[in-house]
Amino acid sequence: MSQPTYQAGPETGAPYGYPAPVEPKKKNGFAVASLIFGLIGGILFGLGFGIAGLVRAKKAGRGKVMSWIGIILSILWIAPIAYFVPHLLKASDAGCMSAKQTLSTYGEAKLNADQNDPNAMKADLQALATELSSAAAKSGDDAARAAIQRLADDFKELNTDLTDGKAGSADLESRLTADGSKVDSACGTFGS
Repeated sequence: MSQPTYQAGPETGAPYGYPAPVEPKKKNGFAVASLIFGLIGGILFGLGFGIAGLVRAKKAGRGKVMSWIGIILSILWIAPIAYFVPHLLKASDAGCMSAKQTLSTYGEAKLNADQNDPNAMKADLQALATELSSAAAKSGDDAARAAIQRLADDFKELNTDLTDGKAGSADLESRLTADGSKVDSACGTFGS
């Protein structure tokens, strides 16, 4: 008896009578990388791997949706990062950090507590003006430096009026509020 001979099928390359070999599915690591960077806010990597994933999806036959999701997530990160990064950079200014520390130390609660003690109030206002001027000198940002110094000058004027026994000028309270808001804005306080 002779052994049957098998010949490869013309379409599959497998011997007659045997199933065609299963091709391993091609992977698309670019699409996976795009999705991961899109999730964590790696904008440039998410976009780059997403585009590479779309190109690879044509050859591999998979990863197109994942690449698009990574690209879209990366684009969605642009707005929050564009909002928060400048604020964080402003807030990290040495003058701004010093001014915020001074204002929290000599805040409204302390000034209200010392309201009945003129000497304590004068000392607080003098310290506020001096420390804010020092904070302005530490600032590397022109807008922050100017805003902090204006607020320091406002407190110095208030202290001078109190020392001289005069009532503060009519617009001093509104200037204090406006200049405090300008410090918040120049120093990157959120919501300003």
